[in-house]
Amino acid sequence: MSGFLFSKTEFVVNPIAVDDSDVLHEIHKKSFYHAWDDATFSAFLTDPRIFGFTAGPIGKPAKVAGFVLCRLVVDEAEILTIAVHPRFRAKGIGHKLMDAVFRYLYQQRAKELFLDVDENNLAALSLYKSFGFGEVGRRPGYYQTDKGHSDALIMRRTIQQQAG
Repeated sequence: MSGFLFSKTEFVVNPIAVDDSDVLHEIHKKSFYHAWDDATFSAFLTDPRIFGFTAGPIGKPAKVAGFVLCRLVVDEAEILTIAVHPRFRAKGIGHKLMDAVFRYLYQQRAKELFLDVDENNLAALSLYKSFGFGEVGRRPGYYQTDKGHSDALIMRRTIQQQAG
């Protein structure tokens, strides 16, 4: 009996570029009930406090499967949004993007990273908890969904810096 060949797509993470705005907007629309418009993405991508990363299949530099946008002010950072195209979910892209965020923030000597997440987004909550985030607050009714409103959980993780 001949063997089976299983192929697993590998993904590469790159810094976000200003000209990624259109594709980020498209992925965001497929990921959130109330997506940001293209002008919002353009404004974020030209703000010097904003940084982020895209992830795409190796060998296909124009293909973006997911992204993360963050803001860093002094030593405190916030994840503004993270989204993965539905076709590429459950393939480890969110984990790769979060790894890139933490590497960058460590280099920038940031001390804390905050985010908010829909209390019903179990996949995102699982990802964030796997990175050591803990709940520090709640915004009742913050997110509007197709089923009404849900709370935003405010989460935080300390970024360990070595004494030096």
